[in-house]
Amino acid sequence: MEINKIEPKILELEQEIEDLVKNIKSVSVVFSPSSSITDFIKNAQTFGSIKVDESSVSSLRGNLEIDKVDFRTGNINILQVIDVCNGAGTTSGIFIHNFLLFTVRGKKKVVKYNSDGQSLLSELALPGEPEDIAVVTQFKVAVSSPGQGICIIDSDKMIMLQTLNLPRLPVYGICFVKEEHFITDLSSTLTWINISSRQTINKRMTSGQSHFVLSLEQQGYIYADNKNSVNYIVGNKTKFTYTNDELLYTRGIGIDFMGNIYIASSTSKHIHQITNEELLIRTIPASTVGIEKPWTIRFASRSNTFSSHAIVLERQHCVKLIESNFCSKKINITFADLLCQCPN
Repeated sequence: MEINKIEPKILELEQEIEDLVKNIKSVSVVFSPSSSITDFIKNAQTFGSIKVDESSVSSLRGNLEIDKVDFRTGNINILQVIDVCNGAGTTSGIFIHNFLLFTVRGKKKVVKYNSDGQSLLSELALPGEPEDIAVVTQFKVAVSSPGQGICIIDSDKMIMLQTLNLPRLPVYGICFVKEEHFITDLSSTLTWINISSRQTINKRMTSGQSHFVLSLEQQGYIYADNKNSVNYIVGNKTKFTYTNDELLYTRGIGIDFMGNIYIASSTSKHIHQITNEELLIRTIPASTVGIEKPWTIRFASRSNTFSSHAIVLERQHCVKLIESNFCSKKINITFADLLCQCPN
């Protein structure tokens, strides 16, 4: 009986569903961009365009004042006067880490000072009278002694590591080159020596007055060749010979972190500063650093971009710790000059 009542309802429900389905419509959305949106898409794909207004360029044709840093001709300031062992015959010195080491010929020893040269930290007695000193490795230095040879020293503990007796070889100036080789020089002879074998591996004759030699990278070295010239050698070739009539009796040779070369002239009482391409930058009077006859000049290897520290000494006198500040000067540059330096 109940089933008979439900059946007509089912038929009605089916009819209603069929009618609803008939009334359902297919709906879709179509976006049509406006002209401004279309232009935006086009410009974005090409990242736009640049138009140069020539009238604005002409307004820049006047002179422009621009700062230019000169890394070579700054002022030189004396930071400290170091009276090494009361002036007892100092002949050479070096920077190593945060310390200063000096050879004291009159007392046959090497002394170690703190970085500003105001405190004597330790000293080491040597078998002979020392002249020059050179860095070998991080904590190792070599000291030359004419008639004796070369002493290898631990610069940290200040103890003797090795003595190379070279009685028949000319030894005065000294520098360390690659591997286990030294270059020593005196008067008219440069000698290459192997540390381990103590054998001479090369020689070069000079025109005389060769007291100091400076080693450089890539098998390069500089030495005095007669009283008013220095030679810059790379490998077996002469890069240049710098000669100047005012350069009399060259002694110490130094190089700053920019590669500029400094040549101490003891008789003419000044220091020549030249580029590593032989150009004279300036002549520095010895009186600028408070001495009369410059003998040795050495630069700190860890100088910064704005200043360079060096020690300059006069043989058997006080040592001067100096600072060379690089000056900044203004120059006028035209806009046309700038355009000439721009790539096409």
